Amino acid sequence: MGKSSGKKGFVIADDGTIIRGNNKGGKKGWLIIMVILISIVTIGLTMYINSSEWDNSVSYYEPDEWCDTVVEECVEEPVSEAEVEEYIPDGYVDLGLPSGTLWKDWNEVGHFYGGDARTAFGNQLPTKKEWEELYNCEFTWGHYDGQYGCWVKGPNNNSIFLPAVCDNDGNISDLEYVGRYVSSDEETSDPATWIFYFDERNYFMTCDYAANRRLHSVRLVYRN
Repeated sequence: MGKSSGKKGFVIADDGTIIRGNNKGGKKGWLIIMVILISIVTIGLTMYINSSEWDNSVSYYEPDEWCDTVVEECVEEPVSEAEVEEYIPDGYVDLGLPSGTLWKDWNEVGHFYGGDARTAFGNQLPTKKEWEELYNCEFTWGHYDGQYGCWVKGPNNNSIFLPAVCDNDGNISDLEYVGRYVSSDEETSDPATWIFYFDERNYFMTCDYAANRRLHSVRLVYRN
């Protein structure tokens, strides 16, 4: 038989079970028990949070510090156009030309008749306009890698070398000091190909009506 708590409003049974009474004191007893349980849970959580295991396994920040860290890690600063490096394919040189055209650093292997060059290389050949743009660079007659030819220095001081390896009859020769380079443009009304011609003293564009019977050097371009 349980023991009555009297005025407290609850009875404690033989097995320790608390039996709620009918008076108002019972409500107060349950409230005391709930406060005790909540206190125990709160103390336990506080001890766990302050333990070394929590500190070593979890990164936590003060509110302001957390916000700054998230912004730094997740938001990329915008990149200005000046910081974007222009793509330059391997084997090509940026001469700083107004059009942005890049010129290959050496000739294609072999020599080609005008029509054969257009078939083989298509729009990789320089146009008449692109040769004329190159014409406005600084040309210096010189020698490189066992060949005579012209050094061409662009506005940014980068240079390419154009070997002179074709004579006026289109025969391959290193002794005549004449360069003939084919363009992609032709005159369809009178079949002829625009070529870039140079020797030790002169360099100019000319319309060659015998281009398909003469051999030419080929220098390719890349357009950004």
